[in-house]
Amino acid sequence: MIRKRSVLLISFLTVLASGLSAAVTFDKYHTPAELVSALQECAQANPAVAKVHKLATSPGGRDVVLIEIGPEAGKAAKTLPAVFVGANFEGTVPLSAEAALYLVKQLMDKPDARKDLTWYILPCPNPDAASRYFGKPLVADPRNAKPANEAEVREAISVLFQQVENPSAYNPDAFSRQMKKVGSLLR
Repeated sequence: MIRKRSVLLISFLTVLASGLSAAVTFDKYHTPAELVSALQECAQANPAVAKVHKLATSPGGRDVVLIEIGPEAGKAAKTLPAVFVGANFEGTVPLSAEAALYLVKQLMDKPDARKDLTWYILPCPNPDAASRYFGKPLVADPRNAKPANEAEVREAISVLFQQVENPSAYNPDAFSRQMKKVGSLLR
């Protein structure tokens, strides 16, 4: 019984000493809101070596955050080399966001890994698409929440059809540019 309590106490203390809270486990994928919360908790628990920076607000109103880890975190003057880690840019690959969050944990757990570097970790730069990934039904769509301008999309598609319907007016370069325009409007 004493041995079991000792193991539990040691496990509890290990979790407390960790850079991430006990609530952060790696048995599931984390939503964008859970990732932001985990990074904020980490920075609050380790203010000497970690700072969260809000980079932007997505078109869907979600925060895009980056965590800075290292001895110069939050300081204006930087002299150490830096490493940037970006993950899940598409918003449809939650495993990469988990890897970034796990890297944060490892850097907090192993001070030697951060002693002479500044780490910038961006686990979810597209929280709109990532949020849709966790919805029901699951939607793997890398677009952000910016609404498409339907009139502009219809016009661009109409120009494409005009070229297809009139072969004498077909111009491969113009057709390619128009296809790219339609693609960018739909992203």
